[in-house]
Amino acid sequence: MSASANTVEYFKRRGVLLFWLVDEERMSGKQISSVRVKKGIFWDTVSVDTTGGSNVIELKGMKKSRSNKLRDEIQHIIMNH
Repeated sequence: MSASANTVEYFKRRGVLLFWLVDEERMSGKQISSVRVKKGIFWDTVSVDTTGGSNVIELKGMKKSRSNKLRDEIQHIIMNH
């Protein structure tokens, strides 16, 4: 997942054997309603809620520094829309 000035992009590989098949989703800042970080002992889970269209996007097993940075970037996008 990556966040830019106005959009959030999400890429998910379908599997190890089908590594060339990728699901891709792009959302504008207006489509994002909230972002949460569930803190774990070693890894964090980032959850992004949307206002419509897709389900909750969850990224599991993220490093703590990366999850905090991603949360801050997405919150900045939400606040600007």
